[in-house]
Amino acid sequence: MQHSTHSLLALAALALGLTTAQAQDSALQNRQTVTTVRTAVKTALPTSARLVPVKTATSPTDYGTEVTLVTEDFSKMTNGSMENPATDENINYDNPDNAWINMTDSYTQTPGWGSHNAYPAGGCIYLNASKRDQAQLNTPMINASAHQGIVFLQFKARTPQEGLLAYETTVEAAETYNMSPTWDFLGSARIPVINSEWQTYEFMYYGAGGYTLFNIVADGAPIVIDDVKVYQIDQYSPTPTAYGHRYYHGSDFNLRWSRVEGAERYLLSVYTADEDGEPADYLLQDEAVTDTTYTVTGAVSGETYYYTVSSEQGGHRSIPTKPVRIIDVAAPTLGEVDNLVDGSYKATWSEVPGAERYNYLAYHKREAAEAGDFMVTNLDFTGVRAPQEAPNDTLTGWTIENPSTNTWGDVAIDYLSQAGWRGTNYAPYTDYICLDAFHYVYNHSDSGLISPELDLSKDGGRFTLGVDLYGAFYNGGLAGSGYTQCAVALFNYNEENDDYEQAELVYPKDVKNAWQSYELQFTKGTARSIVGIYAVSYPENLYVDNVKLTQHYEAGDYLLDPFYFGRWLEATSVTVPVAKSLNGQDLYHRVNAVRVTDNDGWTVKRKEGNWSELGYIGKGISVGISNAQTSYATARVKVENGCIVVNNPAGESVSVYTTDGKLAHADRSGATTVTTPALPSGTYVVKAGKHSVKVTF
Repeated sequence: MQHSTHSLLALAALALGLTTAQAQDSALQNRQTVTTVRTAVKTALPTSARLVPVKTATSPTDYGTEVTLVTEDFSKMTNGSMENPATDENINYDNPDNAWINMTDSYTQTPGWGSHNAYPAGGCIYLNASKRDQAQLNTPMINASAHQGIVFLQFKARTPQEGLLAYETTVEAAETYNMSPTWDFLGSARIPVINSEWQTYEFMYYGAGGYTLFNIVADGAPIVIDDVKVYQIDQYSPTPTAYGHRYYHGSDFNLRWSRVEGAERYLLSVYTADEDGEPADYLLQDEAVTDTTYTVTGAVSGETYYYTVSSEQGGHRSIPTKPVRIIDVAAPTLGEVDNLVDGSYKATWSEVPGAERYNYLAYHKREAAEAGDFMVTNLDFTGVRAPQEAPNDTLTGWTIENPSTNTWGDVAIDYLSQAGWRGTNYAPYTDYICLDAFHYVYNHSDSGLISPELDLSKDGGRFTLGVDLYGAFYNGGLAGSGYTQCAVALFNYNEENDDYEQAELVYPKDVKNAWQSYELQFTKGTARSIVGIYAVSYPENLYVDNVKLTQHYEAGDYLLDPFYFGRWLEATSVTVPVAKSLNGQDLYHRVNAVRVTDNDGWTVKRKEGNWSELGYIGKGISVGISNAQTSYATARVKVENGCIVVNNPAGESVSVYTTDGKLAHADRSGATTVTTPALPSGTYVVKAGKHSVKVTF
């Protein structure tokens, strides 16, 4: 799978290996009258970068008084000039712990800045970009959590030479959570053109926090930066916090926002947008609301809406909230379960307007017979193999000694004993799995093993996660050297915000290039929790094995344990295999709808709607076949210890499928005996050449 790199991480290519910058031989003009270009970032739109007015005929100070957070005039960068920057002067130091904070503190008024391909230019900073190399400047991590997290970035810029135009300058921001494994990307905007006249550019962002940084990336042509300022507005009437919507039923949904002390009313707008992000048709426009909730009616199911809300008091109106996009799909309605017989059943559900696909989860009820430690999750990757690299490749799987640069961006892992786990920037290896931290470090996308939603509320939310880890060593020059590390995060569902929020983050200590076992303690599990195991720190591989999650249960406590996950199903039905191990157990299921929200040609983003009500299926029924043998014309099939063994004298291609058509194993080696990895109990279709046979165990 190909992966795209967001411009926020243009630093990645730079950190991998910068070429020595060459001095620019250009005639510079005297500083000219400064023109202000005020812009805002609408991150609610499908596109990642657009320049739009903050608000016509207003300035930020119309809403309140300015609160300055950071200013930088680069007056300490005395050497060189715009005409002849000091390209032989290194303003950076090697920071193996954080490539974003690498500028020597003596060059700035405030410590903690970062840059690449940047040089002093007589009281300015010169970003030495060219058609071959990017250059960037980023602020320190700034506490912008006050004033509703609305923050402004202002700076002056020009090209160093008359007639030179720069078309590829990007300005962006992220809340880093102190460089945690997950960042909130606040927005990105591209400046259409920078010329040789000084202009002041101003950008507005929503969602800033305690560790927000801003990044200016020059690409294709050099630019000069001066007088950077980051500030907020202490508003006369603060902006509310707009929450996600709830109770989406297609034609109606509930909007919610925080209460503002002293607010006399709130002004609510709900609208569809044109391709430039401007309102097209209003369902509501400046609707006066005295409460902090409003039920929208008359919507078109599957349509995309946006909403904003402002507070108002004493004749002052607040800055509107960031537009919240409502691109939801209603929850399907489960139908009757059909054909619950030996080995399988068929589940159906209603079609949902706007949905392209559906997710389906089936659970079995596991009950604790006595008080004590209960195994919630037990992932043993024995038998896992990487796919073949070529049709005739006999490779049995990638290994630590024989790694691959290939990973999958986001996949459901369907060979585990507990269904619903996902891998991001992940690959199956021989008897364990791999998470590639390159994508975390340089693309800043998750490289993780992520659980389904689990009930971790027992024992007051305390639980233990056991895991075996191996961190490959990275020797990367500017990025430093060290072992890829691990971060384990607990996310809990917040009903108010209609989203999962990080509740705990644990770093196993001293992960090295040798297998080590860890037992990590967590204390904040809830009835709706997700656990993620992530590769972080250095851009190499993290290998993971033996994931075991235990929690203290009292006798009679139970877990609804996922045993089947159908991801992105195109139909409104699925046939689900029932393993004989589920005989007599209560089975449940639910389904949600999936809609594509963005497709830029590189990555596809999807919105998953609310889950349906949990439905009861019945008791598991599966007689199963143990060590069965089935003969046909050219092959004999048997089951040994959970592995399907195919006697294949003709050397034909062998494929093993689940009953819903997913490929469980393929072998095109021409071997006369083909053995699959250990598979979950269930029903499979084995195909050798033109012949096929059904096997249940």
